[in-house]
Amino acid sequence: MIEMMEIHEKVRGAVKGGKKMTGPMACGPAAKPVAEALGSVIRGELQPQPWQSWRPTLHTATLAESPADRHNGRARRVCPPPVVELRKYMSPSDEPLPPEPTMPTGMAPPTEEQRTWQTLESLWKNILGLEGSIESLRLSMNSTRAELEAAFRRQLNVEEKLHALQADIAQWTKAKNRVHYVLPKAREYIHHATWMAGAAERKRLEEVFDRVAETGTLPENLNALREQLEHLQKDRQVLLGTGNSVMQECRAILAEVQRTLNTLIRNSADRARNKRSAGREKGKYF
Repeated sequence: MIEMMEIHEKVRGAVKGGKKMTGPMACGPAAKPVAEALGSVIRGELQPQPWQSWRPTLHTATLAESPADRHNGRARRVCPPPVVELRKYMSPSDEPLPPEPTMPTGMAPPTEEQRTWQTLESLWKNILGLEGSIESLRLSMNSTRAELEAAFRRQLNVEEKLHALQADIAQWTKAKNRVHYVLPKAREYIHHATWMAGAAERKRLEEVFDRVAETGTLPENLNALREQLEHLQKDRQVLLGTGNSVMQECRAILAEVQRTLNTLIRNSADRARNKRSAGREKGKYF
């Protein structure tokens, strides 16, 4: 307390006499607030708190920017530091669980018939997906069938017949004969896939689902309807599997026919070129 009184006396004398202070108290305009604060403490008007500091803080102190500013009496007030909120880190086990979903207000839980109808709708959508795959496979097989027929009708020209090897002709003829066995299968599949959507059973089922979509009334005897849908689904699965196997066979035979024909044409052109070269070599000596 005695030291604080001595500092107070020095500050008061310096302020009254207009003397320039040196040392830590030479802070320009900040000296007067410090002196007043010290005087209040000495007189007992201001009680210090544990968290308060007797030195000027960044929140209350007025600091000079440069000697020129101090000479001109201009100073800059320092803004308080930003408040940083500390985040509370929690482990996954401490995080609260999300609320359980609840039914909207005014809606009743689905009944047994509604759940059965949802199952039938999923079956119907699965059937429609199978029919889409069958239709795309039918278009691909139709183009492959046209390529097979064109390869089967392919004839050799005169030069190819003249210079072709008999072994190549035999391989090509053997590959073409296999087309007779696969073309009927492709035509039959294309026929079944074309008339697939025109079946009477399929039309009745489509009418049932269209009626429910328009009126919202569920049909009677859902068990019988489910049996019809399952039967139609199995029929579409079998048709799709058969089409995939026939398509693979058609592509394999078509690739074999094209390979043997290219081999025949290449060997025939080589033999023709060799014969022409041999004829020119003989003509040099006459």
